[in-house]
Amino acid sequence: MAMITLIAAVASNGTIGFENTLPWRQADDLERFKNLTTGHTVLMGRKTFKSIGRPLPMRHNVVLTRQNIQIPGVQVIHSLQEMMEVEGEELFVIGGSNIYEQTIGQADRLYITEIHADVEGDRKFPVIDTNIWYETHREAFIGDGIMNQYDTDFVIYQRR
Repeated sequence: MAMITLIAAVASNGTIGFENTLPWRQADDLERFKNLTTGHTVLMGRKTFKSIGRPLPMRHNVVLTRQNIQIPGVQVIHSLQEMMEVEGEELFVIGGSNIYEQTIGQADRLYITEIHADVEGDRKFPVIDTNIWYETHREAFIGDGIMNQYDTDFVIYQRR
């Protein structure tokens, strides 16, 4: 069974999205996301896939949905049980909020970019319970207000 890692950028108020988009510009975080997930399996919900608009290159793309659909170049699954059967060394859950809620209970690790701002949004990340998760790494990054809109910390959490 693959290691399950949730990866997300999360504002101070828990926001992860607004109207099916990322509500910030963080080029360094997108580059980190690409470097961490390339060569692995990425799992997302149908709405997240639709917002991206295409399969992510150099990754095995899996969409979890209740709908009976087929997407060229994408493995479509319909349950968490099917998720547990997906091949690969590491499975990265990349959103959206409903998928994070459904999978955090099965996750082994969290890669969280903490956005140091309260950002308006309509999608939230689940609360990270420190009775379940402990921090193993933290690295600070200073935003420039342009390509990297906000200061951030990249944090890795491991399940206790």
